[in-house]
Amino acid sequence: MRKSTYLLFAIFLLAIVIRLYFAFQTPYFTNNDSYFHIRQIEHIHDTGFPLYNDDLSYGGRKYLFLPMFHYFLAFFTLFMPILFAVKIVPAILAASTVLLVYLIVRKFTKKEEVAVLTAFISAFIPIFFKETINVISLYSLAIPLTLLLLYFFMDISSKGNAMLYVLVFIIFLFTKPTIMLIITSFIIYFIIIKIENLSLDKAEIEIVIFSLIFSLWFYLLIYKNAFYNHGYAFLWHNVPIKYFTDYFQQVSILQAIYQIGIIPFLCGIYIISSFTLKKKDKIMYLFISVVITTTILMWFKLIELNLALIYLSFFLVMLFAKFLDILLEYISQTKLNNYYNYIIGVILIILLFTSVIPSFKFADTNIKDATKQDEVNTLLMLFATSLQDTTILGSVDDGHLITYFSNRKTVADDNFLLIDNINERINDIDEIFTTYSKIKASELLDKYSIDYIFLSDNTKKQYGLSDLRFIDEKCFDSINYYNVTVYKNKCKVTIG
Repeated sequence: MRKSTYLLFAIFLLAIVIRLYFAFQTPYFTNNDSYFHIRQIEHIHDTGFPLYNDDLSYGGRKYLFLPMFHYFLAFFTLFMPILFAVKIVPAILAASTVLLVYLIVRKFTKKEEVAVLTAFISAFIPIFFKETINVISLYSLAIPLTLLLLYFFMDISSKGNAMLYVLVFIIFLFTKPTIMLIITSFIIYFIIIKIENLSLDKAEIEIVIFSLIFSLWFYLLIYKNAFYNHGYAFLWHNVPIKYFTDYFQQVSILQAIYQIGIIPFLCGIYIISSFTLKKKDKIMYLFISVVITTTILMWFKLIELNLALIYLSFFLVMLFAKFLDILLEYISQTKLNNYYNYIIGVILIILLFTSVIPSFKFADTNIKDATKQDEVNTLLMLFATSLQDTTILGSVDDGHLITYFSNRKTVADDNFLLIDNINERINDIDEIFTTYSKIKASELLDKYSIDYIFLSDNTKKQYGLSDLRFIDEKCFDSINYYNVTVYKNKCKVTIG
């Protein structure tokens, strides 16, 4: 085996080990959505089918989501404990981007050292670390599928690549609608190619037309009820007005640079300007098209900010590979070639401070923000002591956590699709947590048949609370399970 191959697999294994090191520091997860995913995985493991009709979320509702990711993880639960499967498999999937970036970069640069160095950079993209460390995230599958799709598309005319593209396309189709971003990027790519008077392969045109028509038909079929219920709001996942800016917020240039990495960002921007204004290269235009599409969707708030930054990160990293290719080629033709190893060393040191260390900081923050044992124990105690039809109120950010560990109904969580009057419900929850009025609070508690209020540290921080303001001993029992406050509602209001 070549030295570069050993280095590549060393980077790949290092990425897995680091991810698992952080993930296994806690038996729980960092974000609320992870508990939705684990419920789906367990349900598939037990029944073979996703949990589309949920009696607990919002007191009873229907879900609308694509189940490929959950089936994929459920497969591994057949021969390993579920906790191990949901910790290990996403870590390996996320780390696999190292191998895929290497293959893509080697294809268009033909240089092993450039491909390996770029693979190393891709292993430590800060925003990708933030969104996939100790989190059951669709991104850990969607990003590798994106890279695979692009890898086969880059040489779609070669024997077998079209069939492999279609296979990856179908898997992606059942994973996340983000594939529409890639198809839109292909269309932008066609436009750029025509403007630059370059030729398109017949296979490229055919595969993009197939992808566009099939995906539009598929998603119209899947999401027709969501469109009927919410209109164009379904494009924004029916996100309440209160949370809209959090889901689709804008980001400053400095924030974007920090989360992407300064070297890939600056070098990627240089390559975009260079190839847009002067040089012609179809592969570069393909990557630039993804960057343009992602930026436009982010500007019009049609894609979550974190997902947009992840896509920008990976494609700017691959544009950086072209910059590195040009730089090393220039060095090899000058007296600077005598300092080749020193220059590589300087690049690695800069990457250490601008990509690796920020990635570790995000990972450490994720572990600190993971679900606390006291909260889990409290919810397990509610499961053991409350009636089966009990409804528990918590913040939206605790919704899936409450449902998973207490196995009791919740008032709301952050899966807003197919929920009617979502803004009214969210406003009512805010009112309960902030009001001073005992009468108003009691009316709202009765409106949603709330039996318990779960007051986590996250909820206190979100609403700036030390305690609920309307609580009195007549109507509420204060129960302190494991240093977490729970209030039991003893009063009911009859309105009419």
